[in-house]
Amino acid sequence: MRPNTIPSIIFICLFLSICLWLGSASPKYEQIKELRLEKRSKEAELLSKKEYLSQLKQVYSELQKHKASLSKINTALSPDPCLSSTFNFLQKISSENGLVIKNINFRVNPLKERKEIKEIKINLSLAGSYSAFKNFLSKLESNSRLFVVDNISFSSPPEKDLPFHFNLIIETYSY
Repeated sequence: MRPNTIPSIIFICLFLSICLWLGSASPKYEQIKELRLEKRSKEAELLSKKEYLSQLKQVYSELQKHKASLSKINTALSPDPCLSSTFNFLQKISSENGLVIKNINFRVNPLKERKEIKEIKINLSLAGSYSAFKNFLSKLESNSRLFVVDNISFSSPPEKDLPFHFNLIIETYSY
């Protein structure tokens, strides 16, 4: 062998070993590159979720500031469409004001716009004096539960000593 060929062989062997090492390291390098991209993506996702959680905490603290108002809304829109409690309430305020319930009918329907909210229509017939009826309406209006008087009709008695007859259509809501 010639003395000039030995350094060439060493150089070729060194070059081939470097090429083999790079060839075997290249997939690992690509894998590391993909892992770095995935890590950045996960870090961005984590940051986004932290910001979202921070916003939720702010909204929760705002809701806590208005807790009393929200409880009034919850009372106004009762989660329990229990007709017996509504009937008891109407019976109580009518008797407190000197009125007599002659007839009462309930009809429960879901709202067209929001199916989770139920509309309760109440047809109510009462008998009593005009001032008692006025007080009844005042109590109904000042109640925390939402009552909407949709229609009122009344008839005067044929004789002076007989009571007036009042017919009401009242709406209330629950969810």
